[in-house]
Amino acid sequence: MPPIVTFGAPSGTGKTTLLEQVIRRLVAQGHRIGAIKHDAHRLTLDTPGKDSWRLRQAGAWRVIVADSEQVGVFSDLDAPFRLQAAVEQWMPDADLILAEGFRQARFPAFLVRRAAHPPDEQWVPPRNIVAVISDDPDPLDNRPQLSLNDPDAVADFIETRWLAPRSLPALIRYRAEHPPLKDEEKQTLEGMFSSVGEISVRENVRPELGVLGGVMTALIRVDHDRVVFLGPARPVPAKATLMALRDGPRRADVVVTAERSPAVARYRSRCLPVIQTMLRRGERSLDMWWTMVTVASI
Repeated sequence: MPPIVTFGAPSGTGKTTLLEQVIRRLVAQGHRIGAIKHDAHRLTLDTPGKDSWRLRQAGAWRVIVADSEQVGVFSDLDAPFRLQAAVEQWMPDADLILAEGFRQARFPAFLVRRAAHPPDEQWVPPRNIVAVISDDPDPLDNRPQLSLNDPDAVADFIETRWLAPRSLPALIRYRAEHPPLKDEEKQTLEGMFSSVGEISVRENVRPELGVLGGVMTALIRVDHDRVVFLGPARPVPAKATLMALRDGPRRADVVVTAERSPAVARYRSRCLPVIQTMLRRGERSLDMWWTMVTVASI
């Protein structure tokens, strides 16, 4: 699940304009942002007379309209709308979800205030406020205060709290028939990874599968979305290579060097079910399963 952050504000506060500005800034930093808006009124999702509208009027439960670049889904709900369920179904690959409304959801929330638009007595603020965004900061409010007129500061707050790169463990994979890492090699790696994350040495759970078994070990044994995987190759890769693997394209499932070696690469956890499927089919070729995921080179 990507992180979900909500924005709650009385009507007329300008939260949609603020969200628009914040999303532009986060996208410019390379993040993949999903947005969900709650509407208190009945939605008109399609244009009357269009083919998709006519199919819905005929009774179709769900209509999908697609071209080569976009897709639109018009659908009835089988149950009351749940924000988390919608993200799990339609936005699992986002880096972050920004939601407008949903004030009673349990997710972290920004309270947006504008002095010229005070809330009425019936308006209920968000449940889990992490910061207040306002054009008139309250000195008596001890929660973090951000300026409504400074979307850069809001974007920075979000990026620091929910989009900062996570520490990634390195897995040094070796089998009994391979010589263990020498003390000086371990020291070298520990020095390299002082700014990357902890080193985790794991015995290959499927040694008969070679590197593929090592990758599977990495993804099973470590509770991270992404891992830097190192096979038993000598010499140990340069620090610049390891850092580049860590900081490579965020949305790629596999990040490899120019040599495209599977033994020196970064893998996302979503690779695991693909690998397991291929193994059940008796496939051992890396090239085969790499066609089923997103691979990027550094």
